Amino acid sequence: MKNTILYFLISILLFAYGCSANKSNNPTPTTLAPVGTFSGHFEVIHHKSITIDSASANITLDMQAATGFKVTGDTSTVHEGSYGGFIVYQANNTIYFQDHDTYQAAGAAAKVHLNGLYSYSYDGTTLQIGYRSYLDTLILKYNLKKAN
Repeated sequence: MKNTILYFLISILLFAYGCSANKSNNPTPTTLAPVGTFSGHFEVIHHKSITIDSASANITLDMQAATGFKVTGDTSTVHEGSYGGFIVYQANNTIYFQDHDTYQAAGAAAKVHLNGLYSYSYDGTTLQIGYRSYLDTLILKYNLKKAN
């Protein structure tokens, strides 16, 4: 009788072990970090009391882990040529850009600078970056494709 109970308990333990998830064999999802050169469309939208103002430009965003980021392209009217450091927070799909040299924190800038915390999505080819300020109804949208 003791052997039967022992075999029964061992069988239950083996069954439970076999049914349990083996985490080392499960593939871990990978999140792509947006690094490289991206080109595409930038749009700024400002909702006013009755009207909506918008402007756009074609820009290039170069993001390199060792050297930081740089915005070039059509920077004559809407978007300022920006450069500095960045940190990608993959866990919550945000990027913090810090424009060290061209962004002036005091006063309103005439052109948009890539500076602050932005949400992003990236699938390995298309990088979409967005910023929305609920206080003054400002929306910034970057729709870029990887060039290299």
